[in-house]
Amino acid sequence: MSTDVREEPHPLQTTQATLVRSFPRAGVLTCDAELKVTLVEGELYRARETDIVRPAGQCLRAVLETFEMVEHLALYETALDGEQRELVQPWVDGATVLLRFGPLRDGDGVVTGAVSVATDITAQCRTQVARDETLDRLRAERTRFRTAFQSAAAGSAIATPDGTLVEVNATYARIVGRSIDELVGTKVAALTHPDDLAETAAYFRACIEGGEASAQLEKRFVRPDGTAVPALVSAALVRDADGAPAYVTAQVIDLSARQAAERDARVARQRQRLILESLPGTVVALYDHALQVVDVEGLGPDDPDGHTDASVRGAHLSDFFNPGDFAVVEPQMRAALAGGHGHAELHSPGADFEMEAAPFVEDGRITGVLAVWRNVTARNEADRARRDADRQLRAAFDNAPIGMVMVGLDGRFTRCNAAICQITGHTAAELSALEPFAFVHPDDVQHVASQFLALGETTDSISVEHRIIHAHGATVWVQAQVTLMRDDDEQPLYALAQVADISEFRIFEDRLRHMADHDSLTGLLNRRSFESALAAHLATRRGATNRGALMVLDIDQFKTVNDTLGHRAGDGLIQRVATVLASNTRQDDTLARLGGDEFAVLLPNADRADADVVAGKLLHAIREDPALTHGPGRRRVTLSIGVCVLAEAGSDGAEDLLARADLAMYEAKDGGRDRHRVSTRTPTQAGPTSRPAWS
Repeated sequence: MSTDVREEPHPLQTTQATLVRSFPRAGVLTCDAELKVTLVEGELYRARETDIVRPAGQCLRAVLETFEMVEHLALYETALDGEQRELVQPWVDGATVLLRFGPLRDGDGVVTGAVSVATDITAQCRTQVARDETLDRLRAERTRFRTAFQSAAAGSAIATPDGTLVEVNATYARIVGRSIDELVGTKVAALTHPDDLAETAAYFRACIEGGEASAQLEKRFVRPDGTAVPALVSAALVRDADGAPAYVTAQVIDLSARQAAERDARVARQRQRLILESLPGTVVALYDHALQVVDVEGLGPDDPDGHTDASVRGAHLSDFFNPGDFAVVEPQMRAALAGGHGHAELHSPGADFEMEAAPFVEDGRITGVLAVWRNVTARNEADRARRDADRQLRAAFDNAPIGMVMVGLDGRFTRCNAAICQITGHTAAELSALEPFAFVHPDDVQHVASQFLALGETTDSISVEHRIIHAHGATVWVQAQVTLMRDDDEQPLYALAQVADISEFRIFEDRLRHMADHDSLTGLLNRRSFESALAAHLATRRGATNRGALMVLDIDQFKTVNDTLGHRAGDGLIQRVATVLASNTRQDDTLARLGGDEFAVLLPNADRADADVVAGKLLHAIREDPALTHGPGRRRVTLSIGVCVLAEAGSDGAEDLLARADLAMYEAKDGGRDRHRVSTRTPTQAGPTSRPAWS
């Protein structure tokens, strides 16, 4: 071949750069086994503001020093050992970046280089912190709410605006004579005495349609045995953030116990003093018919207004309230004097109070009003915080851009967001019905299951990459971050999984790996990959039992094709030759394009005789291929092949072996082309270092 053959620019570098630029906020750096940089590209690496224009081919350490990332050198060396590593670190532009380091392998699985992929995970980190804080608040607020609700002395219930019970406490269930499970989902009207239905309906309608936010109603409930239970209902309407009715809370007092309460009033009075000493924020006061304070218990030295038990005796009820609050409290006290019960809630800046009033009976007659005042500021703040936290959690969960799943302790999905449904192709109902790990790829089930078994045993958080089977049958790569959620007693509740579709990232990695190892024109291995394969073969097969042969093949008079028919025809010829060679070599042979019109084949188990047979087969296949003709008169295409038998090559390295085969190929050209020559140097002779000058 003449030395003035001008080869086309290799398109691999341009193709790699174009692919990387299509992924925003990412970056890729690859190096070969000698720690020479082969590719640096991506928005994140451009953010390093380096003045390196053409880093490819430079020493990796020098490039990392320029990037101020020399501490990463050990991670690339680890990748060359076949291991993978991850590192999260701040970036120069203030972002948080995930760096993944891993090996690049050839088609035989041999490590040929290392790659690092940088991905901006700033948004994910911020989302995770916010989500963790929301979950902590939600758990605390839910626990406090449940304790207050279930331990309430009065019957407590929550109902929808249409009167459907959604939650009741044990006291409410006892008053109406049914279990809690029976009551949930039941209409309040179904529990009401028929004669009280109209008044009850009007009462709730007034609350919902713009009437008072809270009110009272004396009515009768009917137990399953037909017993009518008189009760005083205190209901309050709760509105959502937009001011629309959200639900109704109600407290129910069983009036049938009034007589028993009156008989036990004096005893209760004595007990009250003992109880109040252990109930901060609670005050019990006895008022006469004029609503003057007769007696009081519970005021201490920390009262914000400086009142004491002694100082308030004889004062009128109105002395403690502004006109607006007095107008709320006074009718409830009058109702108690009339034999009923009173309830009021007062809200002032920084404090909320709740009052329950009942008639005080002595010798069978009502002599005053007994009122219990409770500071419910903390309870109300807890309720508001719980509702806010619940809304925030639902919004963060349902609208998250990545898949969100609540997984029960039995491994089944209990709640899913839209993103996980899109990733899996299943509806939320379908996912909840699936057995644990049902859609995990069969080859990954054991690995994923072992990771989940570690939750609660050795760790409360795991991260695992695996494949799932989409509902339509496609394979999807995902990364799952799973955290075990615990209650206040550190008992496991459920697992929260965040699932991201990383299929495009995996495809991107595979493409980069293929582009680094293969020739873009023919799809064959490139020179670097072939040299790596040859070196690996020598490392494992060197010795007295060494077998194998190396071939270097060159298209005869290829320059003529380029000069007469153009480079496009030359490229087509190279592609066709590659196809014919691939179809005439065995699966365990290694075929590569070294560059230009030069190819190489490694026959791993061949001796001299085998190499002669294969060389003859390839020469015949190229010569007789009907598609391989060119120029006027349709001249046939031929090859010149140089062969180096490894058993005869002594301790030569890969570079010397290629040089010997290359020289043998030029001997074939010198001998008339369309033939092969075997290197005849004995192991004791000095090996060639370059091809003849005329080549």
